[in-house]
Amino acid sequence: MSGVQPISLITLCSSHPLD
Repeated sequence: MSGVQPISLITLCSSHPLD
């Protein structure tokens, strides 16, 4: 995973939160 910003991971988590 080269050039993957941390914001991307945050966005994914926000899309489907495991709450």
